[in-house]
Amino acid sequence: MGQLCVGDPEAQDHPREVIVETTTPRSDLTEAFQNPLLLRGSAFVSVNEQFMLPFKEANHDRATHAILIRAAASQATVAFILMAVILFSAMVGLAAGMLTGDAKIGLAVCAGAIAIFALIQASMFGVDSMKSKASC
Repeated sequence: MGQLCVGDPEAQDHPREVIVETTTPRSDLTEAFQNPLLLRGSAFVSVNEQFMLPFKEANHDRATHAILIRAAASQATVAFILMAVILFSAMVGLAAGMLTGDAKIGLAVCAGAIAIFALIQASMFGVDSMKSKASC
């Protein structure tokens, strides 16, 4: 009976380098990550044998298939949020223009609101990018 040897935990030989050469999205696994009940009764192991490590041939130096988990945003959610931001900015600009009686101020407030949302988005992207580089 063979055993899978993952190394000596005391050896301090981590982190090991993992090189991802290609990725192919799998919609079924992405949906199952959000709702694990979708995998019930699907014989996941037998259907996805390419992701299983062979116990007798545990060679960590050869290329193998793996499941890569990363965040995926729904296009409908992104479109809805974008529309909400544009609508909110337009409403704020319209309100400012009406209150001051000057269309230029209304346009400036609308553009400023959109710029603030863009700055927030860029900041969130930068923080996420720094997190992923720090974990490598």
